[in-house]
Amino acid sequence: MIVQIRVLISRKDVILGTWLAIFHTPFWVFLYVALSVWWGYSIGTEPSAKGPMIVGGIAAVFGFVVLITVLFLLLAMYVMANPKLKNGTLGEHTFEVTEGGFIESTAYNKTEHTWSSIDKIKKTFGYVLIRVSGHLWHIIPTRHFSEKSGLDAFVEELRRKITKV
Repeated sequence: MIVQIRVLISRKDVILGTWLAIFHTPFWVFLYVALSVWWGYSIGTEPSAKGPMIVGGIAAVFGFVVLITVLFLLLAMYVMANPKLKNGTLGEHTFEVTEGGFIESTAYNKTEHTWSSIDKIKKTFGYVLIRVSGHLWHIIPTRHFSEKSGLDAFVEELRRKITKV
């Protein structure tokens, strides 16, 4: 069975989808948590700190929030200011689920991934995120599905295909 969906990818989709995909990649989550804990520990162990565990804990949480906010802002500035982003990234994309693999095509390119190269599928905050080869993500906005049942069928078909491999 071939399942196909056409979507329109905007700059907002690239920003939010990339930001969400980062939090589904263990390395980046580990890096942010490690930096936040290090920063919290260094503040909490200052000789003048009162209640170093509380100060360190608050600093770690605050540091994590600052890191993810800065990441979001840098990503947004890059996407909004980059004029070369449009060709093949923005605009209409067609995604197909076939027996042979997952196909993404635009007016500029066509990419086919075998099922063994797809290792994670996430449905989160209005997007379907499909991780390919451990670090690349396809971002599919869920607003282009006319019904929730169509979205669920698309995601289930993807999951069924990758579990068969």
